[in-house]
Amino acid sequence: MPAPSVQPHHAHGDPIDGYFDEDTRNALLAFQGAHAGGADGIVGPNTWKKLRG
Repeated sequence: MPAPSVQPHHAHGDPIDGYFDEDTRNALLAFQGAHAGGADGIVGPNTWKKLRG
């Protein structure tokens, strides 16, 4: 299932391929743990707010 892209590359340098796969989920969980105050793997309102700055 294609996922909306936020940046042209993942934080670790791989190009975005448009799919929410295991690497994407791991990156999301890491981002949430560092920035969004709780890692659940769901891009909800709090995560979107942090992603958009």
